[in-house]
Amino acid sequence: HIMFTMPWSPTTAFPHPLVNVDYSKASIEKVNMLSYSAIEMFTWSSMRDIVNEFRNQILGLPALHSRQATYIMIDERVPYTYCWSPSLVPKPNDWASHINVSGFFFLDHDVTADTKQPDDLIKFLGLNNNNNHHHRNESSSPIIYIGFGSITGHDSDRILQVVLEALKKTGYRAVLCGLAKDDDKLPKNVLKIGNVSHDWLFSHGKSNYKRIEYIFVQTRVSEVIE
Repeated sequence: HIMFTMPWSPTTAFPHPLVNVDYSKASIEKVNMLSYSAIEMFTWSSMRDIVNEFRNQILGLPALHSRQATYIMIDERVPYTYCWSPSLVPKPNDWASHINVSGFFFLDHDVTADTKQPDDLIKFLGLNNNNNHHHRNESSSPIIYIGFGSITGHDSDRILQVVLEALKKTGYRAVLCGLAKDDDKLPKNVLKIGNVSHDWLFSHGKSNYKRIEYIFVQTRVSEVIE
């Protein structure tokens, strides 16, 4: 049983997430489907010798040829569970019953245990020492959470400027996780955070206090925040 955060099962609905597709040569559905085969072939070509050596010398099994290796998960109908929300990416119609989209995974965690947070974050959110909100003017600009995780890449300076410009245009403030470097000079409406409990942070969010609106920026930053 495979559980994963990105689609790895062939479908006509969308391409493999690691492929930059060109739709000018064939139909969208065909290109999308072939993108998964391309990744499997590329992966197998780089691992073939190691895998087959292990099969032969350790397991006493015959070597796999390319067709077997790249289609084994499909041929054996290995169950897949993808942990994203079907409200974001619905399960494609051409995925069989052994492939499921379950929704996000969350730890069973008591956010009330996360009592000690950085003073600058407490102040930025308008909280007191008991994590209660101070009274604020309703006209205060809303706070957005923008998280980049590990996807910043080599173009982080440009992406950061896109984010800052969008915040300037909208008048929003932002809690920024990732992307910015320690020596970046950020405006007063942006607070860069490090290792902070996101469960705690989001418990002070829009649903409870109407204070933080949060956006997960995944790949195409400018499209998300425009």
